[in-house]
Amino acid sequence: MRRKLDRLVDGHSVRLVHPVPRIKWITKTDERGREISRRRSPKSGIAADVCAELVSFPSLLDHPNFTLEVLLTEEEEVWRPDARGWRRGGFVVEERRLVGVLDEVEFTSPDDLCDLLPPGLPDPFTTKDLAGALRRTRHAAQEVAYCLRESGAIDVAGRDRRGYLYRRPSDS
Repeated sequence: MRRKLDRLVDGHSVRLVHPVPRIKWITKTDERGREISRRRSPKSGIAADVCAELVSFPSLLDHPNFTLEVLLTEEEEVWRPDARGWRRGGFVVEERRLVGVLDEVEFTSPDDLCDLLPPGLPDPFTTKDLAGALRRTRHAAQEVAYCLRESGAIDVAGRDRRGYLYRRPSDS
């Protein structure tokens, strides 16, 4: 997708819209499609979750023709029984339905990505600090830090025995 976007932004204005489910409802159905149960998923998405996709092309945000829009949504995931669906206790995802758009966040420049950093981070901070502040895994925090670093939104301030230390460029 990166090569396609690289070619497109040179001659066109590109707006990439990516949904992130903030609220997800899981509806289990039987073989006939009748609802068995409905519950809210414990997972809650945030705008920083888009970095899992953005790691392929973080420097693209520097381009004046590129805009990334993250839609925080409420969605319903419909599960149906399937003997081969071993991941979800014998169920597979049949469809995902958009219930509504709760919020939208637009990124037009690398500076906008700094909004992904939660307040109260130490200076300098590690991905462990970032993971705790975002309430995400260390892996997810590393994806966020990579996107911010590659786009120029944060700088590497050094290293310690745990990994890289990061800081906002204005703090330098």
